Amino acid sequence: MVNALTGLFFAAAVAAAPQGPRPEPSEALFPPIEALLGEARAELPREEMLELRDALNDQPSQAAFMDALRSKDKSRRLSMIRAMGDTADVKAIPYLSAVLLKLDEDVDMRTAAAVSLGRVRHPLAKDYLVQASKDPSPEVRFAAVLGLGKCEEAGVATVLEDRLRKDPSWWVRYAVAIAMGRSRKAFAVTALQRATVEDSSWQVRMEAARALGEIGTPRAEEALAGSLQDTDSGVRAVAALALAQRGSERGISLLRTAFHSEQDLFMRSLLASAIKRALTQP
Repeated sequence: MVNALTGLFFAAAVAAAPQGPRPEPSEALFPPIEALLGEARAELPREEMLELRDALNDQPSQAAFMDALRSKDKSRRLSMIRAMGDTADVKAIPYLSAVLLKLDEDVDMRTAAAVSLGRVRHPLAKDYLVQASKDPSPEVRFAAVLGLGKCEEAGVATVLEDRLRKDPSWWVRYAVAIAMGRSRKAFAVTALQRATVEDSSWQVRMEAARALGEIGTPRAEEALAGSLQDTDSGVRAVAALALAQRGSERGISLLRTAFHSEQDLFMRSLLASAIKRALTQP
């Protein structure tokens, strides 16, 4: 999670960044991450909650799972799918994948199944999440790529790189950048750097810059140099903060170069603060 200072820099940078490409009016500014991934659970009568809990504590049976899915109460169906992910039990994978790959199933259900498969964190879940990363629904793809970011299996990096370059929804590309940053894997640097240069959405370029800061290797730091020259001041601000947090000599040099070429007064002030912070890093 970003710390309080990061949040202040970020909020200020976004507020002061009218230039650069922005989404169409019909598209939300940022994806509904909390709606997709939040820990909130639907309100259910206590008896139903205990029934689901006990079924999962023992061993979720196909009968119990199918019974919940046949329920007309959507909250009960979602609760079962989410609870199966919370158990992190490999036995949940067949049931969750059955929901995930059923394209005539409700999008909310498929999205919840993708989130739960990611929580199971088992190699067997990978192939289902790979398939879900190409689902017609961007909500499902969003959850699937975040789940893939938790997988260590071979081939995951290639899938994430492909989605970062080709997915038509910036929501999903944004989620891939999040997943790559959380992984802190060096393999992601090349793909993230490409995204900071080539992606048409400032949200994705911003998240790619933040992810490079999370990875934090010298190569990732060097990759942030381009983001300091981005057309969107919010992207430039995030790149500056990422370099300030590392406090390396190369990062300070990049920040000083950016400061001397920056024309925006707000950004000059932010860069000056970033340089000061970098110089005080232990």
